[in-house]
Amino acid sequence: MSKRARTDSKTSNNSQASSDALTVRVDGASVGSSCAGVTAKDGPAGHHEVTQARTHEGTIQSCRLKVRSWWQTVYGETLGFSVKYVSDNSLPWSANAFETVFRLDDSQESRKVLSLVPERNEIVSEIATYFQKVRPQNLTEQPFVHIRGEEIHVRFQSSVFLQALWKTPPSYKGQPMKLVSKGLGKGGTRVYKAYLPSETKADLEKRLEGKTFPGVEFILADIYEVENLGGGPIFRGDFVLVCSAAVSAILGEKCFEILYPRRRP
Repeated sequence: MSKRARTDSKTSNNSQASSDALTVRVDGASVGSSCAGVTAKDGPAGHHEVTQARTHEGTIQSCRLKVRSWWQTVYGETLGFSVKYVSDNSLPWSANAFETVFRLDDSQESRKVLSLVPERNEIVSEIATYFQKVRPQNLTEQPFVHIRGEEIHVRFQSSVFLQALWKTPPSYKGQPMKLVSKGLGKGGTRVYKAYLPSETKADLEKRLEGKTFPGVEFILADIYEVENLGGGPIFRGDFVLVCSAAVSAILGEKCFEILYPRRRP
């Protein structure tokens, strides 16, 4: 997802040094700044906050304008998957519904290991043991595991299980398996971005109310809010569309497909 930083500075007529408010979009990455007194922290539900106390020579003013930003579902349903999971763009989506794909650690001879029955059984055992820890207690089913070339495909119709696999992959011989792709409620997922004019979240929701977009499963919107200024929250203009079919435009703006690089099997 995009990261933006904007810094405004002013110099007074009497040449007093000042540090003005800083607004920074934080998405889990460190943000460098030449301004002093800037602090960043994670808020609840994946929100990010950046604050700065404005200082002047001889006085200290408590400006502390806080900016929170988050991704929010504004159309459709994520089928039990968290916004953090679906907004992670570091992995492609699996071709099949509710399927996560792994490969072994680089230090392991994947092709040789995955062709041997005892080793294949051990991999299934590791995944099943992991599944037992996170499944609901009353569930008597088990995940489907199949091996294709150097890829390990794990399929089960549970958003809780798939998110657990994404957050902490199972291990084989002490080495965590490497994620190749992650699953969603439908197969053949395509992801697009669109860039719209900024507006209030309330106005955006009014524009979307009652509309249907064929092929679009759900839409994530980039939202921010500046404390104490009023009129917010604000839609920053960025859309992420998770789709089951090709989409060319949304609300009059062109869509750009995100083509994830295929991870080495």
